[in-house]
Amino acid sequence: MSQPISFYNGRQRPAPDWIIPGWLKRRNTGFIIGQPKLACKSWLLLNMGWDLSAGTGVWNIVHSQNGPVFQPPHPLRVVYFTQEDTDDDVQDRVELMITNGRIPNANFRITSKDLRLVLDTMDGMAALERDLDEAVRDGGPPDLVMFDPMRRMYTGDENSSETMTRLWGLLDRIHRRYNCATLFSHHIVKPPTVKGNTFDQTSPYAARGSGDLYGGGDAFINVMAKPQVTPAGKRVLKLYFVTKRSKQPDSVQLSMDFATGKVDFDGFI
Repeated sequence: MSQPISFYNGRQRPAPDWIIPGWLKRRNTGFIIGQPKLACKSWLLLNMGWDLSAGTGVWNIVHSQNGPVFQPPHPLRVVYFTQEDTDDDVQDRVELMITNGRIPNANFRITSKDLRLVLDTMDGMAALERDLDEAVRDGGPPDLVMFDPMRRMYTGDENSSETMTRLWGLLDRIHRRYNCATLFSHHIVKPPTVKGNTFDQTSPYAARGSGDLYGGGDAFINVMAKPQVTPAGKRVLKLYFVTKRSKQPDSVQLSMDFATGKVDFDGFI
């Protein structure tokens, strides 16, 4: 509904409804962007979903004075579509994490690989919504729906702004129907090898596909990973945050521990 301009003078606005405080709001879309395999995006999402569903701070990022940085106001309902991982793959990761101290809860649901679940076909969207409707019946509407990776969630050309425009409309449909936020993992473009290039892997503009991805998205995490694994079996990750809805969160260093499935917070960059 249109309003006279005076409506906005002194308007009493509702309190921000954060899914991930200071980074991602309800009915917004976020992205975790990085190199394929190397950036551990699926591990980051699995740990994030489990943290949010338990009501604990994401990746245990803690400020020495202010406490947990990304702790939700209460345990959240999370649905995670893993479009690269079968039931066996998911089981391997979940059992590893439970063995090393993770406690399962009813707030976190995982849908394993099913390439029929896509956003931009009538049948695909209907199947995806049936899956989400089942989650609603079992415990209530999701607060966050995660898709991993983005490219498995639509059939169109990722370099086309028309594809992205349609995708934003479909995500808005999900946001309105379930009153949730959405989050994708996504790949960066292949870094150029020309000497002296100015390619910046920490920028959300480094994401593969149409530039409208940045235009329509609300929050971004760029992951830079050291290619080698440490002697302790960990991969060092540096995360750079961008959000259009708040002050920019500080960059952090994390370690992905492949022996436990746990993400460790090493400190701020």
